[in-house]
Amino acid sequence: MKKIIIGVSASLAILLAAGCTQGEKPVEDTKKVEDVQKTDKKEENKTLTSAEILDKYLAESQQMKSVHAVAQIKQSFGEEGTGEVPPGQNMTTEMSFINSDAHQLHVSMKTPSAEGKDVTLTEMYLDAEHLYMVDPSGEIWLKSSRDAYEAVAGDSMDVVKEFDKMLDFKSDFTVKEEGKNYVLTLSKGKEDIPSFIEALKASGEDTTAFEMGTVESFEYTYVIDKETFLPSKVLLKLSGTVQDSEFTSPFSVEVDTTYDQFNSVDEIVVPQEIKDNAQSFELPAQ
Repeated sequence: MKKIIIGVSASLAILLAAGCTQGEKPVEDTKKVEDVQKTDKKEENKTLTSAEILDKYLAESQQMKSVHAVAQIKQSFGEEGTGEVPPGQNMTTEMSFINSDAHQLHVSMKTPSAEGKDVTLTEMYLDAEHLYMVDPSGEIWLKSSRDAYEAVAGDSMDVVKEFDKMLDFKSDFTVKEEGKNYVLTLSKGKEDIPSFIEALKASGEDTTAFEMGTVESFEYTYVIDKETFLPSKVLLKLSGTVQDSEFTSPFSVEVDTTYDQFNSVDEIVVPQEIKDNAQSFELPAQ
């Protein structure tokens, strides 16, 4: 069942200015300025569609230089989702990302143990030359070349490219305003899921999460700042049933990702101790 969460992740997002000239203006120029001001006020009062909001969101994300994010992942299995959740099925993933020609990344995933203490499931750094990742025991750091990592991973860890998930469906989102944010939600029920999965495949999205069982409901929500068009949250909810050779069980997965520190992550430093002690390994070819 844990595999259900592997294909689920969420997802992230900046701006520019213009100048003006000064001096004596003829009457017709003043009128033009007044017309522009009226147009600006109309634009301010205009209700944006989901497609317009998401187009602005994507434009800002493509200019993003860095970001920090925390994803809270909750999983539930059992009748009506009330079954006890074993250790390792609720997780917190924290990520720092710097967008550059050779993007840098630090990711850690933790889960509470039966004793209530945080246990690191995995941690990795990506710098200009190497991928560093802790082995499954959590005791040994491994190192591979960046070239080998890129050959295997492709764009899968490029956060900016992750920002455009679901944008092929941007006109299908509902829009509401909550304070300083736009809240855009895409919902699919059981009868919509098969055609939705086919549309995802056609747009090149990973549908692994949908193929681990029978998905009966899906909800994807962007919470986007009205002024900056940067995301403060992206939420994903998925529920259905999963079946193996012995039983069928209902499941639910929620991923609540909060974004902050836009353009404020200046560097990601791999601790020297990790660099000094990491053991070389070969990434498996895909």
